[in-house]
Amino acid sequence: MSMGIAARPPRAALLPPPSVPRSR
Repeated sequence: MSMGIAARPPRAALLPPPSVPRSR
């Protein structure tokens, strides 16, 4: 299981880039 998670991109990648302001 660990291998599968490692293969996937980091949680940060899933979230929108910091450049884009949060839906405020």
